[in-house]
Amino acid sequence: MADFARLMAHASGQYGLVTRAQALELGISESAIVARLNSRQWSRVSSGVYLVGAVAPSWNQRAMAACLAAGPGALLSHRSAATLWGLERFGGMPHVLVPHGRRINLVKVRVHRSRLIEDVDRASHQGIAVTSLQRTLVDLSESQSSNEIERWVDAGMRDHSLKIEDLVEACSRLTRPGREVPLKLMAAIAKRTGDYDPGRSDLESRAMRAINDDGLPLPIAQYPLVRPFTEKDAFIDLAYPEHKLAIELDGWETHGLRDAFDRDRYRANELVMLGWRVIRFTRTMSNRVLCATIRVLLGL
Repeated sequence: MADFARLMAHASGQYGLVTRAQALELGISESAIVARLNSRQWSRVSSGVYLVGAVAPSWNQRAMAACLAAGPGALLSHRSAATLWGLERFGGMPHVLVPHGRRINLVKVRVHRSRLIEDVDRASHQGIAVTSLQRTLVDLSESQSSNEIERWVDAGMRDHSLKIEDLVEACSRLTRPGREVPLKLMAAIAKRTGDYDPGRSDLESRAMRAINDDGLPLPIAQYPLVRPFTEKDAFIDLAYPEHKLAIELDGWETHGLRDAFDRDRYRANELVMLGWRVIRFTRTMSNRVLCATIRVLLGL
């Protein structure tokens, strides 16, 4: 029973999954594997991959199963990697990257092959082997819009401490004959040198990009202001202090709760009492409307 205890412990770090090779290495015999499959104590989820624990199905479990089935060194990649890193939500078949020359035929798994897979391209996130964030961005950049790539780079900088110099290295190293030059990614990199700030949220970075692209003066992010009643600091999302113009960014992920909704309204009322004009920008509003409103209120 000790062997099965070790196997279950191993499976707990793999979303309830083990491979046949792992089971054998942990001392489980071929006959024991067959017996548990026949008795339905275990279930086969992919070629040579078994679900052995009472773990609810999930997208991460599917991604882990695809990597395990693809063999040692396989990495979750492309749009699946972008989903794991939190850049997008992709529910399609898992994408995996394996070394060039490996022959794999997996059902409902998209297999990519590359001669260029170095240690720096390998990462682990949420317990799953995945292409590094910079490699993921290079692999996907030319299939996405420029705005989407810029949003992903900002999210990487903000949420995963992505360094621009690592992106530059990846673009240079992975640009080889037969691979598209990641022009959109390189253009995004060029805008993010020096003291560039990706913002506290996706909506903040989107607003700043739109204002910059429209040729408007850039506002100050997280501008501190003493509240009149509590005498505590409040922070305006984006501010033009000399014009007393405040831009509040209403993202549902942070403002969808009732207490947050009420708190924002109190703050907006206080800004009005202090002589500020307040405009609100939500995810569904267009960049054009935001910039046109700012331009009118700044008298430009």
